Amino acid sequence: MGEPTVTGIGMSIMGGSPNLDDLARKLDEIAPMDVDAVELSVFDDDVIVGGRILQDRLKRYRQICEARPFRYTVHGPLRSNLMDPEHVDLHKQVCGAFLEVTAAVGAEVEVHHTGIMPSGPAWLVEEYHAREAAALAELGEKAKSLGIRIAVECLFAEKGENYTATPSRLAEEINAVGNDHVVATLDFSHAYIQCNYRGLDYLEEIKQFAPVVGHLHIHDSFGRPTTLPPTAFGEAVAYGQGDLHMPLGWGDLPWDRILPELPFGPHSIAMLEIRHRWWSEIDHTLSEVRRFRDIINTAAERRAEFSQAA
Repeated sequence: MGEPTVTGIGMSIMGGSPNLDDLARKLDEIAPMDVDAVELSVFDDDVIVGGRILQDRLKRYRQICEARPFRYTVHGPLRSNLMDPEHVDLHKQVCGAFLEVTAAVGAEVEVHHTGIMPSGPAWLVEEYHAREAAALAELGEKAKSLGIRIAVECLFAEKGENYTATPSRLAEEINAVGNDHVVATLDFSHAYIQCNYRGLDYLEEIKQFAPVVGHLHIHDSFGRPTTLPPTAFGEAVAYGQGDLHMPLGWGDLPWDRILPELPFGPHSIAMLEIRHRWWSEIDHTLSEVRRFRDIINTAAERRAEFSQAA
């Protein structure tokens, strides 16, 4: 019997504050939820300034985390874009600092966004991927030396002038990097929006992505690109458009159909990533995440048994 695919369930803080007392309050708010892990919004916590770590601030940040009984992951910078030729060195510097912070707070994974660039011909898209892969190979060695993993998160593009990788194409890139410390984050909703926008089969795309996945972002949506810009976030929810980060069951992601089909590797954390405005709805949603964990792990056990029998 192999190792379980999903080894923990977590809550993402989804947004930080320059006041680190807010971090302590949010962690204490999560404590009664009975989760194993927390994803820290280091991108919004002012621990890194100009690519440099503020060591005194990091010391306090680490003390706050160590005082709570959680496993941790870190969400890296939202604007990271290793495809960008103009800023790739700056992105690498900043991302390297995030890896150091990840290790310093005892976190296991640093979530890193894949790139978004202007659409272009096939040769230009291949340049984007080659640039990102080279940077990830470099950062992957740093992650290896720190004993952590980078988990590259799939994104979505809602406008034709923008390009970002489909899940299957991002899997190709991560396989090309060939470093066990560079894995993928499957954001189920991001992939849903991207596949619907591109007219792709959602299940087939994420099945091709699953073998490189080492981290999960779970939240609900309708997979609808934003075609009606809302005047308030509540209107986006009412129309069901965009990356809503809703409680499970509010959208129409086909969880029970897709989860048994996904051949994830081991050591993933199922990280619930819903907006703070809905934390009052957390009980049912966390119950569903626990059920999802069991579906994924049971399916993985059956695949392993079938493989051994064959």
